[in-house]
Amino acid sequence: MPACDSSRAKGTLAKAFDQSQFARNMGLAVVEIKESTELTSSIDKKKDCFAKITMNNANTVPVLYQLALRDNGSYMLTFEVQE
Repeated sequence: MPACDSSRAKGTLAKAFDQSQFARNMGLAVVEIKESTELTSSIDKKKDCFAKITMNNANTVPVLYQLALRDNGSYMLTFEVQE
């Protein structure tokens, strides 16, 4: 599973954000992901992460995201924009 600050994880986060209903409805897209850090890592192969996303409207929002290892060796990313 990739590290929270890896280009692979950040690329997956950007893609998930850009394809979310929220971003599509608002015409938003990720321009930059910075300050990506691992908050926790658990024995059941999950990582909780934090980052700041700068969007194409020049706003920056904090995001919590989780990487979870799946049985087939791939991983699932879920995220939540913090207000």
